[in-house]
Amino acid sequence: MFTVTGIARMDRLSLVLGLALLAGPVLRAQESLVLAATNSTWKYFKGTREPSPGNLAAWRARDFAETGWESGPAPFAYGEPGFASGTELTDMQNRYSTLYLRRPFVVEDPGRVEALELAAVCDDGFLAWINGALVAQHNALSGAPSYTALASLNAAEPITYQYFPVAEPGSLLVAGTNLLAVQVFNVTLGSSDLVFDAQLAATLRQPGPPVVTGIEPAPGLVSALTRIAVTFNKAVTGVAAEHFLVNDRPATNVSGGDRVWTFAFPQPGYGPVHVSWSPLHTIRDLGSPPERFDPVAAGSTWAYELLDPEGPSVMMRLPPPGLTVRSLRQIEVLFNKPVRGVEAADLRINGVAASRVTGFAAGPYLFEFPAGAAPARARHRLPGRRSWSGIRATGSPAIRWRCIRSAGRGGNTAWTRLRRRRTCASRSSWPRISRRIATRTPIPRTGSRFTTPIPHR
Repeated sequence: MFTVTGIARMDRLSLVLGLALLAGPVLRAQESLVLAATNSTWKYFKGTREPSPGNLAAWRARDFAETGWESGPAPFAYGEPGFASGTELTDMQNRYSTLYLRRPFVVEDPGRVEALELAAVCDDGFLAWINGALVAQHNALSGAPSYTALASLNAAEPITYQYFPVAEPGSLLVAGTNLLAVQVFNVTLGSSDLVFDAQLAATLRQPGPPVVTGIEPAPGLVSALTRIAVTFNKAVTGVAAEHFLVNDRPATNVSGGDRVWTFAFPQPGYGPVHVSWSPLHTIRDLGSPPERFDPVAAGSTWAYELLDPEGPSVMMRLPPPGLTVRSLRQIEVLFNKPVRGVEAADLRINGVAASRVTGFAAGPYLFEFPAGAAPARARHRLPGRRSWSGIRATGSPAIRWRCIRSAGRGGNTAWTRLRRRRTCASRSSWPRISRRIATRTPIPRTGSRFTTPIPHR
């Protein structure tokens, strides 16, 4: 007995995946800077009266004179043993309901601050301002609260840090000294506890032009592709759908903002998909002066392999599976759709590759084997176990086949596509030999077995 198999040729797939890896996004870690740390020292004023009489907002200004204010480390608390390491307000209960805090911090270059976030732990509520502008509130009403104001809700226990992103930090900060001002509120004058501590941290823009740091879906094999989300290392502006090219065709829609933008487009044809950018794009960061995105820098382009869910399959084989033949020098194959990439080395007998193949479109393809691939004097049973690699449907170059060997005798054949199994019918359901092929290659029946040799061409 001899076996017919296919040689696995993964060169094209490896090339696509290799290009996807080489052209993938260049990841750059963002730099974080703590501007005001937890447990740091603040100026504080007990709310027994207004800190700036006649102007309730004056105490939040950077140039406010802190006459009569005290200094102390955070956390500011009473009635909470877990927060007793800072400034304890032993006289607050039943005397005053608010606490005023001021914490200066320095920013050398506000243009480099891409994001700003306040993290605070509080029982019960607070309002926070940066350079006089309200940036965060928790269990408190905005406006100009007086020194007798109360929190709007009781803090849920146990209290934990809450995070408050600051919108448009570039419009709030100044080069040099800035001010974080906080007014803390208790829920009642006789409340049993109060806690406050905070940290202000900035995310700095990366020096240099914006780069791509994230892609969804990731480059490589995909079964569908109608939208791609792109993440830059910094906020960008000037993004338009026509800037994003899929196989040199512009996207039809774009959504998102800041660092993450999603481009939509009609699904391209099956096979390799190359993603690039228009050289005339207007994508820039928010720096001063703004820097332009480089469309040809490392990580700016990448590739996919779009798989055809309905790949080619074999409709007919001659000799048919399970046939006993005296010799085997030729095998004829017909596919269910036009294919390309068929090579002689795709089919082997006993490990010997075909020496020649002819055919086009769906076939039939005639594989010719050298003498000696199968012994000529013996009767051999042709099993239905073959595999193909590198054969793709026309317009669907992503399809490749490999062999799944089935156990037992007979002509049952399993065909599988990379990443997705597709099983062909057994030999009993193969189409009958066409009149043309039957006329050209008569197959007489002897007893209960076919015994004709395959004619030479």
